[in-house]
Amino acid sequence: MRYKDTVTLIEHGKEHYNDETGDYEAAEIQKITRSCHVSDMGTDTMQALFGAYVEGAKVFRFRGTEPLTADELLYRGNLYLPKRIRHTAHDTTIEARSKQ
Repeated sequence: MRYKDTVTLIEHGKEHYNDETGDYEAAEIQKITRSCHVSDMGTDTMQALFGAYVEGAKVFRFRGTEPLTADELLYRGNLYLPKRIRHTAHDTTIEARSKQ
């Protein structure tokens, strides 16, 4: 399997309460660009995850030992929302749907 595609993982920081101002403040957005293998999601997996056929559902496979997390993925100018993230010994697989 070739890891020839490039994806940007976007993780939004959690809000924290500022005692001085009395407001909630958002943390900085973290972006990490990684190489991966991208494929279209199969209809059986779509049915199990979403309950119906979803246009624009993709499977992102990353190589490496560190577990990856993301709130959004940016791939070829489109945003994807992760539905399921699986970590194995040497890979991370993120199954996501288009944000449209």
